[in-house]
Amino acid sequence: NQSPAATFARTPSLPPFIAWRNALGIVILLWLLLGLLNFGVITNYLASSMSNNLLLASFYLDIAFGITAVIIVALIVLWQRSHGETLRDLGWRRPTTVTAIIIGIIYGALWIALSYAREPHPIQSFLALSWERPIMMLIGLFLAFTEELAMRGFFMEQLRRGNVPTWLQVLT
Repeated sequence: NQSPAATFARTPSLPPFIAWRNALGIVILLWLLLGLLNFGVITNYLASSMSNNLLLASFYLDIAFGITAVIIVALIVLWQRSHGETLRDLGWRRPTTVTAIIIGIIYGALWIALSYAREPHPIQSFLALSWERPIMMLIGLFLAFTEELAMRGFFMEQLRRGNVPTWLQVLT
């Protein structure tokens, strides 16, 4: 049973070119699937064909994002397996800090507050519970997991293996 630090240390290093290629590959995948497909094609289609029922259209869009997230996670898992690695090699179950958790909670609370800031009756909107909302909340959690896995896990780990400085990983 290895410690997380031992797992972190045993991951192979990469030549910088390969590290940047892999990192930019995941970014392009996210741009194509999440950006172009979901924010572009599917959003435009739903907006034009379902303008009379925007709640249902947003539910369908959330489902599309969920399906896309499953595809992204599956591709990352397949990549890891094909290279003889697991999600643990991307930092899964690596310890975190209390500060990181607190900052994450603050950002989450601010995101929620800003999401409802434009509502005429934010308390009523926040408490309104349609049948779509619990499903959309679960998909939102999975999307956050997917983003963390793809960016902080895969993207930054590839660059770390290529000996790219942390400040440049974060900036990129």
